[in-house]
Amino acid sequence: MNHASAVPDIGDKRSSVKPEVFSDVEIIEKATEKRIGKHNGRASHGHTPASARKGSSKKQQKTPTNGAIQDDASAIAKSVSDQADSNVAAEVVEAACEIVEAVETLDVEEVLESQSESGLESSLERLRRSSQALNQFADGLRKQYDLGETEQPGIDTSAAIQAESVQAEFEEVTSESVETTEQSGVQLHENVPEKYLRYSRIGNVQADGPFRGRGLLESTSRFFLQAIKQPDVFAHHYTNFAKELLNIVQSRSSLEPERTDKRFRDAVWRDNFLYRSIMQTYLAWDKEVSGWVDDLDMDDADRRRSRFLYEQLSAMLAPTNSPLNPVAVKRAYQTGGKSVVSGLKHLIDDIQNNHGMPSQVLAGSYTVGEDLGISPGAVIYRSEVLELIQYQMEEGQVVSERPVLIVPPQLNKFYVFDLTPKNSIVKYLQSQGVQPFIISWRNPSKHHAEWNLDRYVSELESAIEVMREVTGSDQINLASACAGGLTSMALLGYLQAANKPLVHSHSMFVTALQADESFQLGLFASRQSVEMSRKVSQMTGFMDGKSLSHIFAWLRPTDLVWNFWINNYLLGKEPPAMDVLYWDNDSTRLPAGLHSDFLDLFLKDAFAKPNTLVVKGYPIDVKKLTMDFYCVGGDEDYLMPWKKCFEAPDLVDGKCTFVLSNSGHIQSVLRPPGIANTFYYTNDEKSADADQWLETATKNSGSWWEHWTNWIQQRSGSQRFAPERLGSEQNPPLSPAPGLYVNEKVN
Repeated sequence: MNHASAVPDIGDKRSSVKPEVFSDVEIIEKATEKRIGKHNGRASHGHTPASARKGSSKKQQKTPTNGAIQDDASAIAKSVSDQADSNVAAEVVEAACEIVEAVETLDVEEVLESQSESGLESSLERLRRSSQALNQFADGLRKQYDLGETEQPGIDTSAAIQAESVQAEFEEVTSESVETTEQSGVQLHENVPEKYLRYSRIGNVQADGPFRGRGLLESTSRFFLQAIKQPDVFAHHYTNFAKELLNIVQSRSSLEPERTDKRFRDAVWRDNFLYRSIMQTYLAWDKEVSGWVDDLDMDDADRRRSRFLYEQLSAMLAPTNSPLNPVAVKRAYQTGGKSVVSGLKHLIDDIQNNHGMPSQVLAGSYTVGEDLGISPGAVIYRSEVLELIQYQMEEGQVVSERPVLIVPPQLNKFYVFDLTPKNSIVKYLQSQGVQPFIISWRNPSKHHAEWNLDRYVSELESAIEVMREVTGSDQINLASACAGGLTSMALLGYLQAANKPLVHSHSMFVTALQADESFQLGLFASRQSVEMSRKVSQMTGFMDGKSLSHIFAWLRPTDLVWNFWINNYLLGKEPPAMDVLYWDNDSTRLPAGLHSDFLDLFLKDAFAKPNTLVVKGYPIDVKKLTMDFYCVGGDEDYLMPWKKCFEAPDLVDGKCTFVLSNSGHIQSVLRPPGIANTFYYTNDEKSADADQWLETATKNSGSWWEHWTNWIQQRSGSQRFAPERLGSEQNPPLSPAPGLYVNEKVN
């Protein structure tokens, strides 16, 4: 039926509305009717040919009444009733009537007014309403015949399939005939119900469990498949890019980089026409590709994967990465070409010694025990797996009875908690009268592949027993971070099951106990890739922390990869000397046994499911833990999202204080007092939703270290004078801090 003729005084020869307004609609109707004719001809069910119905429709255009429209609806129902019972036909009639209702809602005066303002906008508005009407009809057929889900027995669904084919033809013609521009102010998919948009998405069948990600190749193919299904979105952003490109050539573009973008700080990017044009072309491309990804109708996980791929491409294609970077050209001129030679040497060295990644820190710029990790102390216990370090308190200092044991992640060395005196958690705890002890893990080799979670828990229990003997305290306070938090939770579950109340409280820094697609790496981690990782570590005997740190670097490509590409290779400079980056690159290995157990913790969701995890023969149920918890998350943490850290306390029965620090995974922990622009959030009200918690939270200026030490002191027992010497007769000092394992070289 003709939508224009269904409205009184529109399409009639006496109407003052120009017929060109509805030309797009007529083109689509002709294509749709042609498609119906093709399907009817192939079906051979005795239906009325599309051309005959078309002619009949034209004869009725002179007197467009609701009765005529109802007749058309009945004709549609009759064509379906040959293949289904009368109930099916009645429902199809009802679906066809939806077309009538959609068409009758057209306001003639509104159309006339919009025609006088913008013929294109009026035409597109008609086009959208017609699309909605046809979508309603097609959706009715989908519901009736359960198309795409389960076919109803005893009913021939060829009519529904035909309707779907007509709908596909309609969408194809729509994408070819509609041109959307910024001047028209019309947005794509405007006012289309969400339930209709789902039919344009590609399939999304995912496996059960926490690791439901997709690989890079699969994620890329899914993006382009979705882009093919929505060519109008690409056309929209391509048109915008072409228009902006014209403005750039004519020096009329106003595109400027963000103030936080340090790549284009050199004045040449603004003052030189060629460089400015290159910069603005890149910014225009970047803007439209980003919009293209955002506007495609994908689910959240697919969209985040696509954005990750876009961010990698955007960072790589930045013109600042080119040898023609004006800063690199200037330096080459100033050094007489020496910077180019030096850059090539750095590149060759990184290919040979750093897996082809730009070095983030100058090798040998720090020495642990001389520049880093210099707080006075001694190793008072050493096993094959770890060293226990006790730190020296000031003579005559009043300290809390109950000490604190810090458990670092096994993939990194302990001195992140004792970098330099100005950002050392150990030093700060000493100043507050809290006795700090810390674990220094041994860097395993292939000969230690059998070290598993049970072994690490046993070693921690032995270290705690030594602390109790040395300090005379029945219990200790525990603090852990990242992978060390996973080990500590397994330890606490075991101690509870074995009825050994050795720990009074537990502080967890940037630790999530469950994995899902909120983790950026989780977006690409599938069950197959996880099992492949397990097999690789079993073959080598360990998982290399260096390779893992390189993967982490690509999560922030501009800052952690291409920034050093420019510095090391294009400018020929040495990498900077930064204590945090030096520690981050001084990574260790994870033994195959522990690596496999960590994977099972997430695969089986072991902390959330009672008795799933078994440690040293005891089934673990962390819900039975009643001690107090102090949990810290980082608002910019891309490795352990703070909202997953926020969920960790829900798995235990103890009271938890949650604090949200600013900055990323490591910097959110290293927030000593005195750093500018430092703040943290607290909230005494318990909330099950992280966003709701943050909305009502209090923003506090300064470091959360002060808040935490006050919390620790309240749980550290009575006061006493600090011991005059380290260790005890039973556990004497073995070597001065930072011990032997931190500098041990492993082949």
